[in-house]
Amino acid sequence: MFRTSVSGWMGAVLVCLGLALAVNQGQAGEKQSVTVKGSDTMVHLASQWAEAFMKKNAGIDLSVEISITGGGSGTGLAALLNGTTDVANSSRNIEEKEKKLAEQKKIEIKEHLVALDGICIVVNPECPLKDISTDQLAKIFTGSVTNWKDVGGPDLPIKVVVTKPGLAPGLFFQKVFMDGAPYVHGASEAQSPRDVITQVSRSPGGFGAAAEVHMSANPGDAKTVKAPKAVRTLGLVTVGEPTGAAKKVVDFLKKNK
Repeated sequence: MFRTSVSGWMGAVLVCLGLALAVNQGQAGEKQSVTVKGSDTMVHLASQWAEAFMKKNAGIDLSVEISITGGGSGTGLAALLNGTTDVANSSRNIEEKEKKLAEQKKIEIKEHLVALDGICIVVNPECPLKDISTDQLAKIFTGSVTNWKDVGGPDLPIKVVVTKPGLAPGLFFQKVFMDGAPYVHGASEAQSPRDVITQVSRSPGGFGAAAEVHMSANPGDAKTVKAPKAVRTLGLVTVGEPTGAAKKVVDFLKKNK
């Protein structure tokens, strides 16, 4: 199973070019277009695959144009159900409300597992803490513990950073480590999973949960501490079994998982 610890991120333009190379596999012909939308984590992951494929298959003629954008798993799934994207990226399970909407529209949705991604705990570089327990994680994120001295650190307020409501990494962490409890009131809300790392890096006492793929790509000044493991699935979602160029995209990523 592919893990998201590969380093290097070269942006959405590279994703489009790299996956175009991947799905073509040397066959020239009329160009086809495929749109892929959703999880920001998956955008980074696709970039890594594209970079590796381009190095291996330089010079192959392009016959497929692919547009890959982020915005979050929910955004991608909504676009898929509304018919405005060919493939959705998702770093969480499909929710009941999405399943019901698919049933109402008489749409069959198919999930395709392509990777696993770990959740890591990141702290400001000045924090001396080296490890943390499940109980401590829950207490910090819910607000029962608010100072680093209570978990073996310095006498410094803990500045909790979380993703804005609705984003998959934050929801996953909430479910696994907090029994679904709300995050501490007053926590800083990052606009993207990547931004959690940035805010923690810049905030004395900063503390947050981040996707391994983002830390691998660019940790900034943040550092990780030893913590209980949590792994989530990353996948592609299509309406029914994919066909044409969309099928080539899905098949390529599934083969490289």
